[in-house]
Amino acid sequence: MNQTKPVILLQKYRSILLAAAVVEAVSFIVSLTDSIVAANVVGQEAFAAIGLISPFFSLASFLAAIVNSGTVLFYSENIGRFEKRRAHQYFTQGVLLALAFGTVFTVLLILFKENVLASYSVTADMRQYVSGYFDIIVFYFLLEPISCLLDNMVVADGGEKLSSAVNVAQIVGNVLLSVFLARRYGVRGIAIASVTCKVAFVILIMTWFLTKGCTLRLVRYLKLNDCIHIIGWGLVKGSAYAMSGIMVYVLNAFTLRCFDTETYTIMLVVEKILGMTSIFLGLSMAMQSLVGMLEGENNTKALRLLLKKALEYMVILGGLTALLLMLFAPYVARVFGLGKEELLGRAVVAICIISPSLVILSVMMFFFCCYYLIRKNVLAVVVCVIKDLVSPVAFAALFALIWKKPAAMLTGLSLSSVFTLLICAAIVFIVYGKELFPFLVSPANDDRIFIYAIEVGEEQAVRLAETADGILEKEGYPEKVQTLISVYIEDMLMLLKEINADRSRRVQMECTLLPDENGIRLIFRDDGEACDITKEEMPKSFRQYVVSGILEKFEYKIYLFTMGFNRYEFFFRNESPDTAPCSQTGTAAL
Repeated sequence: MNQTKPVILLQKYRSILLAAAVVEAVSFIVSLTDSIVAANVVGQEAFAAIGLISPFFSLASFLAAIVNSGTVLFYSENIGRFEKRRAHQYFTQGVLLALAFGTVFTVLLILFKENVLASYSVTADMRQYVSGYFDIIVFYFLLEPISCLLDNMVVADGGEKLSSAVNVAQIVGNVLLSVFLARRYGVRGIAIASVTCKVAFVILIMTWFLTKGCTLRLVRYLKLNDCIHIIGWGLVKGSAYAMSGIMVYVLNAFTLRCFDTETYTIMLVVEKILGMTSIFLGLSMAMQSLVGMLEGENNTKALRLLLKKALEYMVILGGLTALLLMLFAPYVARVFGLGKEELLGRAVVAICIISPSLVILSVMMFFFCCYYLIRKNVLAVVVCVIKDLVSPVAFAALFALIWKKPAAMLTGLSLSSVFTLLICAAIVFIVYGKELFPFLVSPANDDRIFIYAIEVGEEQAVRLAETADGILEKEGYPEKVQTLISVYIEDMLMLLKEINADRSRRVQMECTLLPDENGIRLIFRDDGEACDITKEEMPKSFRQYVVSGILEKFEYKIYLFTMGFNRYEFFFRNESPDTAPCSQTGTAAL
């Protein structure tokens, strides 16, 4: 039997990626909804006023990312190690941090409102718009961290379909309610709509806890070290939002200083397009739960295959996004209220200049997430600082100062992505070498990791058992171990077929063999009926009796239903029962 790709994992990744695409598109569109409705219903001054509050959305996303990414990272890693109790503790800690971050941020904004407004040199009318919008939207920031955390945790737990449905409901409701309330209450109505839809989103996403497939649990747990752990790792991902917020602030200030207000309005549209990199960030992080699981398993081969596939998808998505923006540039400009002929023409040119950079930025966002997830934090921060702050600001300012034209500034901003890719690739290649470039996951153990994906059936069970027997013989394992493992694989697959006999579709099974000098680890995944065959209970059939008898031969046997599929891990040690010591976690001694 030939080896295959980790089919179930890649299928789950595509499912999560689709849900993440909906989530990120919704998040991005929701972030634009207020500006779009303000421009088309209230007026250009209202549009500009809401644009001044944009950095605070970036800061709220920054805080949400700190809690969200750190929590999901450690939750998934512990799921990969089958440490469910520890995963529950990290989830609980993340919820508490999300509530605390949202509350503190909102209170600070309310207390220092006047200082914030005083920092803007705007007309009295625009100040009124800013103040009216600010008074309501602060409560959106209160809910942002907890809503992002719950959404991502539901996806990590296998609820990507619910996440997609709730996010679509949020955007539809937000658009309709914003238009309705904006006609009556202006910018205040727009803010009320955003907050109302955010509250509804939190309520709807929490319905996952009432479903049968939910494995998330809140426990009584609070530990300072874990808080620091989550925040420390979350700061790395959150740096992307922080750098983007600073970049937007600097570019706005530079544009207002060097050009007219019309150029500033066009720059706001360009910044909204560059804000689409947040979508690529979310799409890249769709692999987070799977990366954590594979790292917990130490399955480097499957991890490299996953990263390669994820990179392919990011290139495709970046290219499609850039192409669609250029094709529909006039419509994009009109959406932001730039309907005047001269202003519309300039906006279309600006969109066409900046759009190609999204292809490279999507790739860079992938590598930022990749290095973060595999614990290369310093490198991830370096990539982020270059990509989101140093390169775009430096190139935009340099081109503007040399040629003194808005188009030159935008060209520099677009070309900065090329420089970012080249310099970051050079850093990775020089520091880590050709063998690890570009994913930084060593292929050294790939030849000793065996992955097989099959449909559960009698013929496939026999073939996989024979294949495993051949691998173990080649690896030099004792005949006793070879026989026990091959018999177990065959009987387990037949038992799964028996359990899923009433299902209308065939059950997919993925088996990974990870040999080492102490023994061999078997990891099974299947998308059939949730069933823990490791439990010691009265057998319901002869097949179950046989499997139960085999399971009694070793101690290390773990089952976990997570992300919508069954997951088993067994360890067969290459020693005799009388001489093999058992670890604290229980090691299979044969």
